[in-house]
Amino acid sequence: MPLPQRLFVGELGDFELKLLKVFRSVVECGGFALAEAELGISTSAISRQLSDLETRLGVRLCQRGRAGFALTSEGEVVYEASKNLFVALADFRSHVNAFHTSYSGDLYLGLIDAIVTSHGSRLQTILNAYTSAYPDVHLKILTGSAVEIDRLVQERRIHVGVTLARNEWKDIHSCHLFDEENSLYCGKGHALFDTPDKDLKPEVLHEHKFVQHGYASADVQALEQFCFSETSTSNSTEGVLLLVRTGNYLGYLPDHFAQHWVDCGEIRPLLPCIANKRTGVCMIAHRETAQNPMIRAFLELASNAPETDESGKVTA
Repeated sequence: MPLPQRLFVGELGDFELKLLKVFRSVVECGGFALAEAELGISTSAISRQLSDLETRLGVRLCQRGRAGFALTSEGEVVYEASKNLFVALADFRSHVNAFHTSYSGDLYLGLIDAIVTSHGSRLQTILNAYTSAYPDVHLKILTGSAVEIDRLVQERRIHVGVTLARNEWKDIHSCHLFDEENSLYCGKGHALFDTPDKDLKPEVLHEHKFVQHGYASADVQALEQFCFSETSTSNSTEGVLLLVRTGNYLGYLPDHFAQHWVDCGEIRPLLPCIANKRTGVCMIAHRETAQNPMIRAFLELASNAPETDESGKVTA
């Protein structure tokens, strides 16, 4: 007669929580190799810790070996349950922090890439004020595409995200930060690079390759407007720039980000009066997460930070 499945009846302490965090990192990295870099520990140490967790839970969490990494059905359940567990722990900390006027702990902030060169960004002002007011809060900053940042905020995996503005969010608090001007660029060596704008007709753009941001509405509008013949895709601004600089692609870039390479003569904007786009950038947080006093203080600074123009000067 087969023995009944072992049930987990132990308590969760700091050690078990640490093991669960390692397990989550392995799952989200898709295996041990990337998790090794993220966690800063060796593959053998990760393997031992997963084995410890399996022993404590009494289930096999994943298949690992030459065939690669794959979750078992039990591992999938534990992974989903761990996400709920850490959200609940964050809520507990929120209630405890409500007793204090000085906050401490980790604040996870997700940023879209290439934002640091925006002189008009209110983000630097917000960070300056927050880190000065709450020195015991440890900021954990990660970057990703707008789609990734949106998803992490929705899943309450990060506290605050800085991302592209859109209208279809659910259960999300948002605050407009600034508008970003984007132009269509080509690189040195491209067939259109030396063509003056006065001699350039919009209808010829469809004859050229286009590199599209995987998440930008401006690029979707450009595809509809100019009917580019062939496209490649990048989920990062840096990836778009790399392909534009080959001289084989056209692509949209934020003007503040592109300026350095324009000044170097490596890229140039095309038809700036016709092909330019404006994109809204905002700060978002899940409405439940925003109840955390530590997070609410951050969002209040964002709401009260003065508007600035492209040069960084405060506007009326």
